[in-house]
Amino acid sequence: SSSFDVPKVFANSLLVAFVNSLLGITLMFLAAYAFAIYDFKGKRLLFIICIVAMMIPGNVIIINKFI
Repeated sequence: SSSFDVPKVFANSLLVAFVNSLLGITLMFLAAYAFAIYDFKGKRLLFIICIVAMMIPGNVIIINKFI
């Protein structure tokens, strides 16, 4: 029978969630700053791509990888 350390698994899950959230917020903050302050060619198209990417749930993308 296999057993695992529940507190360690829980702590690892919290660590992964915290790091993922921190990186996501940091990158989104930097992207928002760039979109708000700088004018560059293709800004509107890139902004639309970012918005569309956020609208697509992750589960939809994962399903295609397994088919």
